Amino acid sequence: MKNFIPLFITLIALCILPYSQAQVLLQNENLSTVQQDNSWDRTTNWLTWSQNTDIYHMIGFNNSVDYYAMQRFTTSDLAPYNGMQLTQVRFLPSNVASEPTSATYTVVVYTGGDYEGYYLYNSPGTLRCSQVVNDITYGHWKTVVLSTPITINSSQELWIGVRVQATQGYAMSHDDATAVAGKGDLMGYNGYWGVPDDFLTDPEIHNWNVAGCVSDGVVDEFIDLKVKFINNGTSQTQITSLNVPASSSFRPVAVVHNDNSFQAQLDYTDTITLRGYMDGNLFSTHRYFDTLVSGRGIWMNILEMTPAEVFQNGYCGTTHNFCYEVEVPAGWNDCDLTNNSACITVSFANYSQLYHITVLNTDSTVSPSGVVDIYPGGNQRFVITPPEGMTIDHVLADNVDVTGDVHMVINIGRTYTFSNVQSDHTLLVTYREDGVGIEEQPENALRVYPNPATTRLYLDGVAGIQNVTVFDLAGRSVLSSGACTDLDVSSLPAGSYILHVTTNQGVERATFIKTSLK
Repeated sequence: MKNFIPLFITLIALCILPYSQAQVLLQNENLSTVQQDNSWDRTTNWLTWSQNTDIYHMIGFNNSVDYYAMQRFTTSDLAPYNGMQLTQVRFLPSNVASEPTSATYTVVVYTGGDYEGYYLYNSPGTLRCSQVVNDITYGHWKTVVLSTPITINSSQELWIGVRVQATQGYAMSHDDATAVAGKGDLMGYNGYWGVPDDFLTDPEIHNWNVAGCVSDGVVDEFIDLKVKFINNGTSQTQITSLNVPASSSFRPVAVVHNDNSFQAQLDYTDTITLRGYMDGNLFSTHRYFDTLVSGRGIWMNILEMTPAEVFQNGYCGTTHNFCYEVEVPAGWNDCDLTNNSACITVSFANYSQLYHITVLNTDSTVSPSGVVDIYPGGNQRFVITPPEGMTIDHVLADNVDVTGDVHMVINIGRTYTFSNVQSDHTLLVTYREDGVGIEEQPENALRVYPNPATTRLYLDGVAGIQNVTVFDLAGRSVLSSGACTDLDVSSLPAGSYILHVTTNQGVERATFIKTSLK
């Protein structure tokens, strides 16, 4: 009866969107959204001949048309599901920006069908369900929960599909896989049922994007959490490698997503746990309480490692494998555990050299003390704790007075910070008795020079010197002499000292800094 074909074409003036054109139009729409929403895993919970695709294809007509896009399941196909229930139907409506779709959709289910292979004799059987569908979002799968679940009888065929009543556009989609002839590509038109070739000229239709969910009568509730690395929180381009420049923090950006696939449809509200692994070893754990709406995700900018930690862990100039794993708490069903982790290759740049900050105080009043290693461009804070009864007199960075840059930090104390270090430095802090300022000293007060001193210290400004004593900042006498106006300090360790000079008029005090010979 092929002579019926021209008649059908004359009545409805059918036109099919070519394969190549379908790709172009789809890309002009939103390919990433289509890929996301059309990426799903076939499981035994879903009946469908549609295959996993990255791009769907569309069928369009040049005038109003009423047709059925159906999938057929034989008695042998249904044998594993005998006695179970069909509870949901999903389909993927389509659209083209240049010719927006105008259509209504009705989910239909038939049982007891018969397929002879010739469209005049094919029959879908008894209509068991007809539900008009609202709230269509083109390019996104639409799930319809059947008002009355249908018990599957494996002795009868099951036909699942959508009635499309379109006045404009490319209303229905199909996959790009090989058609499962007589099953995945059935079409109904004007009361006849067959494959598209029975009604259209060169239709190039594959398997309709239709699926039915079967269960034991209770709709399975699944989520699908997954994680991936992205370049930033704006474009969210997925990455598989990351280069960390010298003096930069290692700060991976991750997206945790709740996929909206055939099986996963629930919003997830619970604690999100992310675990980081460096070369297979647990590196960090992060927990957040949030809501992941089905089909949506959140990105996280997590500071993992400071430049100092990069150096301290020995990562400079090396390459490592870093992974994130998202944990699904008990009480949730994750339908696809294969995408719960993602890994990137991390290459850390090598520092050309390290710099050193030498603390000249040897009395533990400056922390950290000794020689502190620091990476180029790094920052280093020092905490200054004066001895009991003393206060800060001067803070010298490379023998330059930086006392004005000392800051009080709550719960830490007085601090001085070297910022953006690009060379070696020295730090020395001198103290004076608390409550005594330089401006309070009389004009003829004791003066000492040079200060800092390396070998000899000279005294001036007082007369009648009887003896001279040098104390360290802990109050211990470390050097003493009789009446003199100069003092050999070459044997003293580098650091800050307090000088006591006893005269006929009393005791004069001064502080000085002892430096080492270079």
